[in-house]
Formats: sequence, C-alpha cells, structure tokens
Amino acid sequence: MNWYTLFRQHILDRGIEYYEEGYVVDFNYSDNRIIAQVDGTDVYDVQIMLDGEEVIDMYCSCPYAADGHNCKHMAGVLFKFEEMLAEKDVEREDVEREDEGTEAVFLSPLDDFYQRHQREKEEVTELVSKIPEDKVRDLLIGFVLANEELKHNLQMQYEFKMDSKLMLELRTEVDRIVYRYSRGGYVDWYHASEFTSELECFLNTKVRLLIEKNCLKQAFELTNLVFHCIGNIDMDDSDGGSSFVTNVCYECWKKIIEKSDDVIKQEIKTWFEMHREGYVIDIYEGYMEEVLLEFFATEEMIMEELQKLDNFINRHQGTDCGKIYSVHYGYENPILKRMDYMKKLHYTDAQIEAYKHANRRFFVIRELEVTDAIEGNDFETAIKVLEESKEVDAGNVEQLKKYSEQLIDVYSKLNMTNEYIKELTHYLISFWQHDLTYVKKLKASVSNLNQWSKLVDDIVKKSRYEDFVCKLLHEEKRYDELMSKIEQSSNKVGLLDSYEKVLRKSMPERVIKIYSVYLRKAAEMANERKKYKYLMPYLKKISKCDGGKIIAEDIAASWRQEYKRRTAMMDELRKAGF
Repeated sequence: MNWYTLFRQHILDRGIEYYEEGYVVDFNYSDNRIIAQVDGTDVYDVQIMLDGEEVIDMYCSCPYAADGHNCKHMAGVLFKFEEMLAEKDVEREDVEREDEGTEAVFLSPLDDFYQRHQREKEEVTELVSKIPEDKVRDLLIGFVLANEELKHNLQMQYEFKMDSKLMLELRTEVDRIVYRYSRGGYVDWYHASEFTSELECFLNTKVRLLIEKNCLKQAFELTNLVFHCIGNIDMDDSDGGSSFVTNVCYECWKKIIEKSDDVIKQEIKTWFEMHREGYVIDIYEGYMEEVLLEFFATEEMIMEELQKLDNFINRHQGTDCGKIYSVHYGYENPILKRMDYMKKLHYTDAQIEAYKHANRRFFVIRELEVTDAIEGNDFETAIKVLEESKEVDAGNVEQLKKYSEQLIDVYSKLNMTNEYIKELTHYLISFWQHDLTYVKKLKASVSNLNQWSKLVDDIVKKSRYEDFVCKLLHEEKRYDELMSKIEQSSNKVGLLDSYEKVLRKSMPERVIKIYSVYLRKAAEMANERKKYKYLMPYLKKISKCDGGKIIAEDIAASWRQEYKRRTAMMDELRKAGF
C-alpha cells in the first residue's frame, strides 16, 4: 500500500502516535472495507474503502474530516490495517518456511513506513545524481526564490552569522506562526494541530541549530519565547498538541544547560527563579519548577522532595506505591524517584539497600530484585522472587501478567520444559492475548498431538477472553466450535466478520442466520445514509453463502416495502445491486 501521500506529514506523525498508543479500537476488515473506532477527544467512527491496495474513499466523524481533510484518525486506522496485513504475511511465511527451519520476520507498520521513506529517498537521490551539476544549481535557485522560508533555512545552515538581524528574523518567524493560525487571538481546533506542529518544528530546527553552534543565550531566549507563546495563547487544545511543544522546550533547556558554563548556568537559574510564577498560565508552571529541581536543586530542595515522596508513599497500604505526575516525564514511580534523589544526596549503597528492604512490600522493589537476578544469571533467585510476587500481588492482573511472562522467559532459558508448558498454559488461560505468539510458543514445545489437543481444550474451556479463543479455534481449524462460540457471544456480528469467509463455506445456514437477524434489527435503528451504506456489505455477505442470494434479495425486498420513504436507503440498495 502507498497511502502515505494522502496525508500531510504532521497528520501522519499524529496517526502513528494514535496507532502506537492503541487508540484504534473495534477494528474490522472485510470486503475491501475497514470499519473502526478511534479514541480521541471523542470516540470517532472511521470507514475506509479499498480497491485492492488502493484507498478509494475515507470517512471519519471528527470535525477536521468534516471539512474534507484526511485526518489522523484515518491514518491511525490505516497503520492498524498494515499491522494486520503484516501479521497475515508472517503467518503465511511461517507455514512456507516451516520445513526450512527459518522464521519469518514481523515488520511493524511503523518500520515499514520508515523503510518505504528510505527507499523513496534513495530513488530521489539516484534521480538527482543523474542531473548535471549546473542544472541542479538552477533548480535549487528556483526553489529558493519561490520559498522565503527555504532561503532562510539555507542561510542559517550555510551562511550563518549570529547577529541582531538574525535574532529579529527568528523572533518575527514565531510571531508569523502565531498570526497565521490565530483568529482574533484564538487558535481554534481546526488550526491547533498545524499551529503546534510549526512551533515544534521551529524548536527542532532553528533553536537546535543555535544550540549546535553554541549560541546558547540566543537559543535560550527563543525557547522562552515559544514557551511563553504556547503557555499563554487562547487555544482549543483538545488533542493536547501544546504538550508536544512544551516537552521540546524542556529538551532544549536541558541541552542548553548541559552545554553552558557556570556563568550562563547561573543566569539561566536566575531567570527561572524570577519567572517561575506569572510567566505562563499555572498549568505550565510545573515545567519551570521541574527545570529548577532537575538542574539547579540544592540539598535542601531535594530533602524537601524526599519528605513529600515519603508522605505520598506512606499513604499507600497495598503493594502498589502509586504514581506521581511530572509535567514533562509523565507518571513516575515515587520509590524509584526517591532512590534517584538518594543517589544525588550521596547516600551509600548500604543505605539504599536498607531502604529497599524496608519497602519490599511494594512490587517495584521486587521487580528490581528480579531484574538484578536475571542480569546476574541468578535464575534461582529470580524464580523464587517471581513466585513469591505472584502470591503477594494476587489481585493485580497487570503485575501477574508481567511475572508470568518473566517466568516463561526464565524457564525457556533453563530448558525447564514441564514448568515452561505449565506457565505458558496458565498465561494463555489467565490473560488477554494480543495475538497467537504465546500459542505458537506452547505448540512448539509440545511434541504429542494428543497432549496439544488437551491443552487447547483446557484453554478454550477456561479462558474468558472470547476474541482470543476464537483466534485459537480458527488457527486450529476447529470451525464448528468456533461457530458455536460466536453464536453464544453478545458480539456475534463483530466476531463473525473476522471469520466469515471460512465459515460460510462449511456452515452457510448458520452464517446467514446471524447476519439476517442483525440486518433486520439494524435496519430499524438506521436513520441516515452512512448507516444505510454500512448495512449493504452484509447483504452481500449473505449473498455469497450457498442459498443466501434469495434470502438477501428477500431482505432487500422487505426493506423496499417497509422503508420506501427512506430515499437514501433506496439509493444505497440500488447502488449495492439490490
């Protein structure tokens, strides 16, 4: 697929983030149609029509797409679609390579994206290499004459001279960005993403170049200017774009401080102390406090922070010590933070170990013990602590899953086959599975087909995750059980969509029944064209089943009679061939 060109770069970047963070949910693909929901400011509906590998139409319910733009939600869904295709390719290649003793390599959509970008870069490089040098210069001169920003960028790179004129131009560039996207001093939702992207780009190019060239005072002034701008402007920041800008500001401050001598560091410290209140609205003041604490903290300040952390930690009675929030680093573990402060205050290793022992009831301490044991090849201790932790943290599913995964890895390293199989089976029964990776690990460790069949029976019987169970039954070609599981589900249609092509061949009547019941209910609730359009592929699914064409036509005929006043539905029926 080559759909990347349908999106602006900053939209692609945000789409990657949405995909990586798991915001794409309820993803379904069938009959060249992708239907999904994406968590954002709201939950948005996305539909994408394909012709082979070509995108022919896209819809999203977000306001940005309503204006005719291709949005980040669409991009996130397409990245998810490529993940699905990549997984299927790997499964197919696994079968083909089984006899060769090799494994297929899974290439994530993100890796694929960057690889394609690299290939395109190589193609363009080869093309440019064929152009005579004088022609290249003529082309470049034309581009520069037509693009004032490109001219400015080239001047900074190759004709750099730090003076008051350049600083004025750079300050003016920030002002132009604000002017371009604000309407009466307000940046609305439609322009917020591009506004924050341009400020982020300014920091990552112009300011970082100044840092590289050791123009630290000028870089500091411009970083402060951008921070003041993003920290005070009236903006609909529903998508959180300002956090990207403020985080880059923080990283710029960090680089500047690291490269500064003692005199400049003192000037920077004084500036932060003078502007810690009132320079930006209060929600952004935390960045300035964190700079002071991370880079300029006195022993007294750190001791105060230790006391705050102790008060926070001591309020937690269970095995979870909670999380503290940092505006730059996000949620952090308070015990790990406290131990970091202890090192800054030059506590001895013995004092730190004593603190860890006193707080061992918290799972973060035992996690450190396991990590140290594994790194030191002390697997006996690692197993002991992991088994202990499974009992101590019995009510924490997230931690239990982590312990189980670590035990599986340790048993695998030690060739403890029985323990490995037992823990893998427990893992598959107890926790939600993203894919069949651990199923394949278990199957590869079992040589007896009867034993494997019994293990599958056990997993299917005991697992409460129906989506995973359906994947497993499909993988094992136990189609009758798969169909029964779908029929018992409250999400019959969603599950059936994933396996309809294989199930309609062996049990068409049962497939037709599920889709027919769904269509009759859905038609009653549908009240607009996009919902009518959504129903048509299901009529086609029924038609593809043996004996289903007559039933699909009967359903369509009943709709034409019962809903004849719904002109949009009649139009969609006609376009679908009914």
